[in-house]
Amino acid sequence: MVNPTIALAALLLGAEPPADAVRKDKEKLTGTWTVVSAEVNGMQVPAEALKDFQFIFTAEKMTRKKDGKVQSEAGYRIDPTKSPKWMDGLGPPGDKQPYVPTLYEIDGDTLKLCFRTDYKDKNRKVVENPVRPTKLDGGAGTNQVLLVLKREKP
Repeated sequence: MVNPTIALAALLLGAEPPADAVRKDKEKLTGTWTVVSAEVNGMQVPAEALKDFQFIFTAEKMTRKKDGKVQSEAGYRIDPTKSPKWMDGLGPPGDKQPYVPTLYEIDGDTLKLCFRTDYKDKNRKVVENPVRPTKLDGGAGTNQVLLVLKREKP
C-alpha cells in the first residue's frame, strides 16, 4: 500500500504551476521590453552596448532583437509560484528542452532577468544541466547576468 503522504508529496513536487498563475504572469510579460541596464559578474555593461537591445514576449515565445534585427527566437516557460520566479528559455518555439534557467521579476513596467554566464561551455554549446541562479544578482563573484528592462509603450 502506498503511503498517502509520500504520494501527495510526489504529486506536489512534480506538479505543474497553476495555469491561472502562469497565464497572469504571461499577460504581464507580453509586450516589448528594452534593456536599460546590464551587470555581468559585477561589471556594468556600457550603455552604448545596450542601445536598441530588446526582448519581445508573446504568450508562446520570446524574441531577442538588437538594432531591429532578430538575434534569436525561442519558446519559454515560467513558474510564478517559485520565489524568486523561474523562467526557462527553451529551444525554438515548440521545443520543450530548457537551456537557460533564469529568474525573473516583474514590477509594473520593469522586468528583471537573471541567468548564469556558464550555461554554455567555451565552445558556445549549452552545457548539460545548467545551473539556475538562486537570487536576482549580477554582482562580482556571482557568475551571473542581471538585465533590467523597461516596457515599451504602444
